[in-house]
Amino acid sequence: MNNSHMSSEDHTIETIDDLVDAFGKTGEFARFLDVVPSAVSNWKADGAIPRGHHLQIYLEARRRRLRISPKVFNMTAKQFSASQSEAHAD
Repeated sequence: MNNSHMSSEDHTIETIDDLVDAFGKTGEFARFLDVVPSAVSNWKADGAIPRGHHLQIYLEARRRRLRISPKVFNMTAKQFSASQSEAHAD
């Protein structure tokens, strides 16, 4: 079984590359976020995803039962926990 498509109980996504792979490929991830594939390639090279995309990615990953490490979003565990709480405050 391909690790990038395992459930949250089996695998934590630790890198942007792993995150993109879990969503398919660069082009599929770019379409999901409505950006050009070169933007995703730049994020991978820079090691940072713009904050404006974090919530959308987090919510879709949660829907897909994927577990993401806070370091994918350049956050500490405490910051990530707080942002998750805000996302569920509705």
